[in-house]
Amino acid sequence: MYAVRRKKMKAFSHYFLYELKAGVRDRSQLFMNWLFPLLVFVMMATVMGGINPAFKAQMLPAMMLFGMMSTGLLSLPAAWINLREAGVFRSYRINRVSALAILAAPVLASLVHMAGVSAIIAIVGINCFGGAVPGNWLAFVAGWTASSLAVCGLGMVIGTLLPNPRAGMLVSQLFYLPSIMLGGLMFPSSLLPPSLGRVARLLPAHWSMEAMTSSRSPIALTVLLLTALAGLIVSLCLFEWHSTSVRRPVWRLAGLSVLLPAAVAVLVGIA
Repeated sequence: MYAVRRKKMKAFSHYFLYELKAGVRDRSQLFMNWLFPLLVFVMMATVMGGINPAFKAQMLPAMMLFGMMSTGLLSLPAAWINLREAGVFRSYRINRVSALAILAAPVLASLVHMAGVSAIIAIVGINCFGGAVPGNWLAFVAGWTASSLAVCGLGMVIGTLLPNPRAGMLVSQLFYLPSIMLGGLMFPSSLLPPSLGRVARLLPAHWSMEAMTSSRSPIALTVLLLTALAGLIVSLCLFEWHSTSVRRPVWRLAGLSVLLPAAVAVLVGIA
């Protein structure tokens, strides 16, 4: 039993290191994980910081969240789908690597990349662009952690349920672009019309900004953690080892369950 467990841990560590290195070695992943969010951060800090000084108050959480979504929504699902199409998951199954390990390793690697980008944003943003220092670093880190897990939970669902990279990218963009426009990254969500405000509260980005900036962070933290849990459960239940999907397309609607925690919060009026 100990030998089997050790073999599984060794296989998992190799897979994790592979995913971690791929996030830097692969040019497309390097761009989405590091270069793109950092370039946008410098541009936004320079332009928005000069045009709208109020942007400095939310610079750190907004740009960190932008980096999380670039990794969790654009890079993670595409890389996942490419591995499945290449038949990599079948070889892992032969070596008795569990579905949970296959899901966990890319997420952990993504969290490492997110943490690195966020650390650079925090250091440069505070020291070079006058970004506001969080009043409570412990609460800020808790919000960052819950946000990164929620984004990865959504990315897990997209990577697990979508049949090919093109479909995965379309769905990723369906969440990515509205999150940037409505999630409170560019301007406070309170400025949105009521109808758009309700749509924004269905997106993890809205709750992420609240978790890192608002006094209502316990509610936002709960919604984000439940979103991450829903993503994990759906991904585990509908995970496929085959290079091509054998499930009926209707099962992909189960991915909408990641929005249930936010939808419930809106319906009961705590959003």
